[in-house]
Amino acid sequence: MLVGEKFIYFELHKTGGSHTRRILRKLTTGKSTVHGHHNTYKDLPPKLMETFDTKIKVGNIRNPWDWYVSLWAFGCMNKGGLYNRVTKKHLRKTLEEKGETPSQPSLKNADLWIEVYSDAYSPELFRAWLKLMLKRTKVNIGEGYKKSPIFKQAGFFTYRYLKMYNYDNENKIEGLKNFRKVKQFDAENNFIDVIIRTEYINEDLLDNAPKLGTTKKELQEVMNKFSNKTNASSRQPYPFYYDEETKDLVARKDKLIIEKYGYDYDN
Repeated sequence: MLVGEKFIYFELHKTGGSHTRRILRKLTTGKSTVHGHHNTYKDLPPKLMETFDTKIKVGNIRNPWDWYVSLWAFGCMNKGGLYNRVTKKHLRKTLEEKGETPSQPSLKNADLWIEVYSDAYSPELFRAWLKLMLKRTKVNIGEGYKKSPIFKQAGFFTYRYLKMYNYDNENKIEGLKNFRKVKQFDAENNFIDVIIRTEYINEDLLDNAPKLGTTKKELQEVMNKFSNKTNASSRQPYPFYYDEETKDLVARKDKLIIEKYGYDYDN
């Protein structure tokens, strides 16, 4: 989370957040503060909460089909909180340092996850990973997703999106038992004023320069210094990985984002 004089920037995982934050941070040198990376509304310090309504709230969004491939491929590089959590990376390291053999109960499902993260150029492994994420109820991925009623009608991307960009997310998400309620919740509680599409980060930032407290010229000068992507994963374009079953799975689970922001599989 980046807090400037005019805005608060919320960093949603794998949506170009690191790149966007670097630009906004450089734009507001000496006038902005960082409060973690993926902090949500509830993590705001009391002093910042007092000025929340007066600031422009900024966030990113991304094509959901591309988002899942990016999240998976990042894990294939042995990176990310999700990868560390499901593969029990830190537990394995601790046991190895102690000279102990990992026991099956303590590493339940970890070998399964390690397998699906073993090749970033395998459509079959991506599809297996996606089904573990969005279909396998008993294979936990943390963050409360599989334990929430929303799991049956919303994808992990939508779940993170709702938690990041909405008021009072923890309490109300538990009651979202169908798509109508999910859509209504977002319509009533979403506080984002400026949305930056991952596919058009520079264009969307420039279009909103006045809201960010700057000019297009000044913003363009800053963006020229950051031409390379940050935290990019090594992989093929997302259509390489999907078949009809997994394509439709994302279409159903992340319907909110797809409809709200006009995404389809081919854009």
